[in-house]
Amino acid sequence: MSSLTYTDILKKFRGVISVLRYLAATRQFSYVDRLAAAMSPDEVRAVIIESLRTIRSAIDSSIEIRDVEDHIHRCCDIGEGEAIPPYAEGVAIKVKVKECRGRRELEGRSIVCYVCPKLPSEYEVANLLDYSTKDLEVARTIAAYALTLSYTGTR
Repeated sequence: MSSLTYTDILKKFRGVISVLRYLAATRQFSYVDRLAAAMSPDEVRAVIIESLRTIRSAIDSSIEIRDVEDHIHRCCDIGEGEAIPPYAEGVAIKVKVKECRGRRELEGRSIVCYVCPKLPSEYEVANLLDYSTKDLEVARTIAAYALTLSYTGTR
């Protein structure tokens, strides 16, 4: 049993969960799998470093899209003409592109935008690493949450 309740883990580590949920939605499961199987705090730290590096790279190469309703979306990945995969609800949205600087070929098309996750704060990451030194169940629970649909993504 974890030193934190499952609800506390969800509240304290929402940013880390969001990053891992994005990676799972884009079919990059190795981060979640490795976190779920972590046998030491060093493994947890390595997974967190690698996942944050991957997300930062995705954010750096992301595109900004204005939809036909004039909403702006930052997409770290896109799928063209697809339906939103059921495992990506809460991460991906269907967008009719009105404007996209740098990717004009997308204008007028419907795409699936995998919305960039917000990076967790340094405090949140430090908190996770501190808890991981005492209780690896916290990291495993975060991995489980990453494979679920976010509450805002459910219908």
